Amino acid sequence: MDHHPPTRAGWERHRTALASHAHRAAQEADPAALADERAERIATAWRAGYRNTRALAAAVGVSPDTVRADLRSQGIDPATDRGAPIS
Repeated sequence: MDHHPPTRAGWERHRTALASHAHRAAQEADPAALADERAERIATAWRAGYRNTRALAAAVGVSPDTVRADLRSQGIDPATDRGAPIS
């Protein structure tokens, strides 16, 4: 598997997807399903190499603590998995 550092264009794609989720969350009524989807999107961005919890939080419109909780719910420990391979 090739491990390439994240790019600005890649971040923009993830940021756009996360922002889209935040917009939809404001309009939808099923908070549990939206929380699960948000956690999956945050984990996808993390695995792609975007590991700044504050930037992820700003993109989604939640707190960094929520991002860290979402990452843990997806089996990622943000305190120890920063150096994990990029997928």
